[in-house]
Amino acid sequence: SLPGVLPEGGRSMQAASLVDVLPTILDLLKLAPTGAVQGSSLLNVMAAREEADPERRVLSTLKDSHDALRSGNWKLIREGKRSDSYSLYDLELDPGESLDRWSVNPVEGSVLEQELKWQLLQDQRLRDSRSPVPITEELDPEVKKQLRALGYL
Repeated sequence: SLPGVLPEGGRSMQAASLVDVLPTILDLLKLAPTGAVQGSSLLNVMAAREEADPERRVLSTLKDSHDALRSGNWKLIREGKRSDSYSLYDLELDPGESLDRWSVNPVEGSVLEQELKWQLLQDQRLRDSRSPVPITEELDPEVKKQLRALGYL
């Protein structure tokens, strides 16, 4: 909650992704992004100034093991980055994702499969287009040591 902005104890039913956190925080602080930012602000939905979009598609990835795309009540999961093994779940009927609905809803599964592939391609293009930002000032030796220990330097 944020007094005067977000009601206490509220819960948004909007599907959200981790990439929506930064744009939402920037919106809360009334700051514009300084570069290309993925995701979108969910502040208006959280503050109940806009309705949640039940068809909003949200991409999730888990390293090299799984990709998922959620759209409305549907969730498509691809197992393995180089695999064509897909599972489709109706989250309204099966929130525990225990009953694969691919064979019963192949059209919905195929549509989401194409959307997932497109989303992953766009995500890869964005990552490839980014270039590292050069550091223009000398870092504190302790910060360098910590970054090196984490594998960033």
